Amino acid sequence: MNKLEEERGQFRVNTESIENRFLLERDKLRKTYDQKYEKIKKELEDSVESKMSNKTKKTQLMNVIMKKELDSQVCLVTVFAAYIQNITLTVA
Repeated sequence: MNKLEEERGQFRVNTESIENRFLLERDKLRKTYDQKYEKIKKELEDSVESKMSNKTKKTQLMNVIMKKELDSQVCLVTVFAAYIQNITLTVA
């Protein structure tokens, strides 16, 4: 019985060791491919940006600014609506 328990214990240790090595290798590969993906993505974006006209770049920048402004306004309206609803519930 003692021998069987030792073998089971050794099996668990071996299994955990293999699993840990697999997880480490998977994380390492994932990190490597994520870095490669980001590098390729950046190169592609740089290539596209270098081919765009100045007018297109300016329009793109204005779109980003407009999106940020609209997001900010939506946030404020949401807070204001919640405030109004709270007042309405309090009064009723």
